[in-house]
Amino acid sequence: MPRRLAALTLLATLMSIALVACGSNDAPPPTAAPPTPTAQAAAPTAVPTTPPQSSTQPPDGSTVISLQDPGGSGSYNFSPSEFTFSVGETVTFTLNAESEFHTFTVDDLEIDEDVNAGETVTITFTFDTPGTFEIICIPHVALGMVGTITVQ
Repeated sequence: MPRRLAALTLLATLMSIALVACGSNDAPPPTAAPPTPTAQAAAPTAVPTTPPQSSTQPPDGSTVISLQDPGGSGSYNFSPSEFTFSVGETVTFTLNAESEFHTFTVDDLEIDEDVNAGETVTITFTFDTPGTFEIICIPHVALGMVGTITVQ
């Protein structure tokens, strides 16, 4: 019994020390910052005239197209899926396939690019013919993976 009492006394002493150490707050209370003098209104600054980059336009000027196949959801699409370009415009497409094989195919323009799962492929194309052209992913066209390129 005395041994048990000694162990309990030691445990109570250690807990008391821990409580005192953790509960002590010797830091001085926070003081309010001195008031800052009122600043004069700043002169207006020039607003940049360069438009912000769109989410599909990386700094290198290429058009990024994500070939989406979200993790077994059965939903397949090009993102974005609609494009408009001018006749004579040269465009660099950066094609990103998520987790499956895809194609970026525009039969009427003779574009047919394979993109393997996890791969990024870059192609450059000059649009010489006006019109509206269908983009398809050959293995997923029946699942709605289509888009449109309009050349004006």
